[in-house]
Amino acid sequence: MAKAKVLRYDPGQRSYTPKSGEYVVGRIRQATTAMARASSIAREAAKELPAFADELKQVSQLNTDTMDHMVNLFTAAVELGIPADKRYVNFDAKSAKPADIIFRVMGMLQSPIRFQYVPPKGSQADLDR
Repeated sequence: MAKAKVLRYDPGQRSYTPKSGEYVVGRIRQATTAMARASSIAREAAKELPAFADELKQVSQLNTDTMDHMVNLFTAAVELGIPADKRYVNFDAKSAKPADIIFRVMGMLQSPIRFQYVPPKGSQADLDR
């Protein structure tokens, strides 16, 4: 208590005043209304959940397809139709061996930078090409 006086903190005397029955019933009604509102929000969210799950599956599949396409590009599994004199690397790795992939990437990093868009296999731009 001496420390409280040094810090000039005086919480004052707390006293309990009994609440009326009307006040208690009002608080119970407020809590019941809040619970009903929360449960209706939860029901609405549950209705939207299957559509959200489908959207997540589509995004996941797109990410997987993109990664597969990148691996196929690095392992030369995709025929790009680029003439040999215009390729970034003169050597095409025909396997997915780590040494082949590393050699191909290192060759790409050491050559002069050229930008060229390669559309994903099966896309409209790929079909047009």
